[in-house]
Amino acid sequence: MKANKERFEITQADYEQMLKEGADPEYALKPGKYTAQRGRFAKKYPDLKKDDVEQHPQTAIYLDTDIVEFFKQHSKNSESMAYQAEINNLLRHYIENERSAKKSKRRRQQDDFRKLLSDTAFIKAVAERVRKVL
Repeated sequence: MKANKERFEITQADYEQMLKEGADPEYALKPGKYTAQRGRFAKKYPDLKKDDVEQHPQTAIYLDTDIVEFFKQHSKNSESMAYQAEINNLLRHYIENERSAKKSKRRRQQDDFRKLLSDTAFIKAVAERVRKVL
C-alpha cells in the first residue's frame, strides 16, 4: 500500500483566521509547513472499530438554490472546507447555542426561585395569602 502524503503550509493569516473562527489555540495548527499522510490514524489505533467512529449518514435535504450557491462560493473563495461541511458546522453551532440558551434560562429561573425562597418578606406575603384562603 503506497502512502498518500500531502504537503501544506499554514500561514500566520491562516492561523489567525482559525482562531477567529473559534479554533482552540491549543489544538490549532501553528504557522509552518506540514506533511499529512492518509491512514496514519488507523495504523496508530488498530483496535478502534469503524463502528466506534462518528459516521455522517447520507441524507437528502432540500435547500434553496441561493443558499447552496452562497456556501459553494464561500468555500471556493475562502479556502475553507467543503460547503456541505460548512452547512453542517453552522447547524451544529445553532444547536449548541440553543442548548446553551435553554440551560442559561433554567439556571436563571433556579436562581430566581432561590432568591424568593430566601426572601423573608416574600415568604411572609405568601403565608398571609394562604391564611386568607384557608
